[in-house]
Amino acid sequence: MGKFENVTMKLSEAVDIYKGLQEVKDIKGSRFSIVVAKNMKTLIEELKDIDKLATPSDEFMQVSAQVHKLAESEDIEGIQKLEEDHKDLIESRKKQLEEVEKLLEKEVSIPIYKLREDQLPNELNSEQLLPILGIIDNDTV
Repeated sequence: MGKFENVTMKLSEAVDIYKGLQEVKDIKGSRFSIVVAKNMKTLIEELKDIDKLATPSDEFMQVSAQVHKLAESEDIEGIQKLEEDHKDLIESRKKQLEEVEKLLEKEVSIPIYKLREDQLPNELNSEQLLPILGIIDNDTV
């Protein structure tokens, strides 16, 4: 198993690492898979508040679906009327997303299992490695 350490990062970096782990989770390699799974579990726990905060309300989702239908039919006037009728809801969503952006800039210390170079499967390419570089042990690279 890789080295365990607390890594200080912005929550936005944690999101990027999580997305990177999602991309490589199906690549074979037992030790690699264990480290990926443990880190994904930790990151899910660390990111749950952001996920909850970023989730739009049901009401907003309904209005969004209506806007999408109007956009498909190129009904600009309909979109403008819908936006005007739901101005407060749209403003509330914008504020919600601003809060998410602020939260993503927060620095946190996350317990991470670092990957050693010898644990990296040969199938990984540089595009797959880039988002997970933060969890590769620098002492082994």
